[in-house]
Amino acid sequence: MSFNRKFSRKNTRSYKWDLPRLTGPRPDDIIALSVADSDYPTAPVVRRALEKRVRHGAFGYTYIDEDFYRATADWSERRYGYRPEPGWMFSTPGVVNAIYWTIRACVAPGEAVVIQPPIYHPFYRVVPDAGATLALNVLRDTGKSYEIDFSDLEKKFRSGAKMLIFCSPHNPAGRVWSRAELERLVGLARKYDVILASDEIHCDFILFENRFTSLGSFFSEYQKIVVFIAPSKTFNLAGLRFSLIIAPDADIRRRIEEKLDRNYAGAANPLSIEAARAAYERGDSWLARQRAHIEENVRFLEAYFRENIPEAIVYRAEGTYLAWVKMAFLNRPAERMTEELIDYGLAVNPGSIYGDAYGDFIRINVACPLPRLEEGLRRLCRYVADIKRSRL
Repeated sequence: MSFNRKFSRKNTRSYKWDLPRLTGPRPDDIIALSVADSDYPTAPVVRRALEKRVRHGAFGYTYIDEDFYRATADWSERRYGYRPEPGWMFSTPGVVNAIYWTIRACVAPGEAVVIQPPIYHPFYRVVPDAGATLALNVLRDTGKSYEIDFSDLEKKFRSGAKMLIFCSPHNPAGRVWSRAELERLVGLARKYDVILASDEIHCDFILFENRFTSLGSFFSEYQKIVVFIAPSKTFNLAGLRFSLIIAPDADIRRRIEEKLDRNYAGAANPLSIEAARAAYERGDSWLARQRAHIEENVRFLEAYFRENIPEAIVYRAEGTYLAWVKMAFLNRPAERMTEELIDYGLAVNPGSIYGDAYGDFIRINVACPLPRLEEGLRRLCRYVADIKRSRL
């Protein structure tokens, strides 16, 4: 029930909740189902660890010790099925930051890096910003889910792509990739000597009967894999700016370490370290309850659309806490839809930011109290009903 209690993040300088009200005339009661963080407090074990650290009172330069790496390795072993060595890990201020420095370290200027639309929108920028050339391996739309177009992907690899930025589970599509799909992916990467850079930031949100396989579980078979993890989505800690790069290949590690060192890009924040350690040591039971809550919200959202907006297509939710919904029946560009929805007191993400071909989609974040999700969907329903009436 704690995930359904009333909880406000307004007036905390929240990017999700406060910025929409500062960008012009807006309703005061906007419900934000947009930015990918959650709308309930983090785990009590994390709050207690932070409170204890804050009571100490000093926040000077801090290093990451062996106990932290042991806690991270234990978490990875029991949840993801592989155990990273301490020497394989580097800390950075966030996963996109980590991807940027990994590209800079491992891909020569002008070489190709592949991404798979529809995809988390910073991926479109981080590749050219790091000096590489963007190559698109568009996921194949099956109607209510997506598949990897392996034929096209092999063409990209054969043409000389040096890296694939892989999103697992996939944001925004919600796919949890099967072991068979990953085996095929690793086989192609090995064949063409391509680095697999796997963003696994949502990997603790595996829903219903789906099973997560980390690319880290293939380290023994193919070492040119780099995995990015963070407690930020799982425990709502994104503002503490902390993530980990896990790289078993000695040459790749050397290159990444050199880039981080020369650009002063590492991260060792005393609060983020304490929060991550507490989460990885004692956060399992709270996470299990949160995941059950997310599943309840996903079921509610799917049922709500079936009963009230049946023309929409809700893509199958296998992982993450993000719903990917096709609203093509409205014949409205995504930017117009989301701008008009603000006037109804609802903020969601336009599908167009995940790729030009997705202008009739919206992305809805369900990591919130169920009553808030229900009210947000009611507002969406009123918006749809008003458009239908205007066409009569």
